[in-house]
Amino acid sequence: MTADQRLDQLEPLVSQTLAVADRHTAQLKQIIGILSQQSESTQFLLEEMVKVKSEISELKNGVSELK
Repeated sequence: MTADQRLDQLEPLVSQTLAVADRHTAQLKQIIGILSQQSESTQFLLEEMVKVKSEISELKNGVSELK
């Protein structure tokens, strides 16, 4: 088998492998984007929960003073 024949055999395999790698990279970028959005949403909810807990604590103190 000549070098050109070997290259002709390897070229489609390399091309397919790179195509799969490109597709996986695109999918990973999508996943990272989704996770980033979810992380931002989770962070927002946690911050709001801290605010609500603080307000509840203030209300409990106010109720205690009224008693």
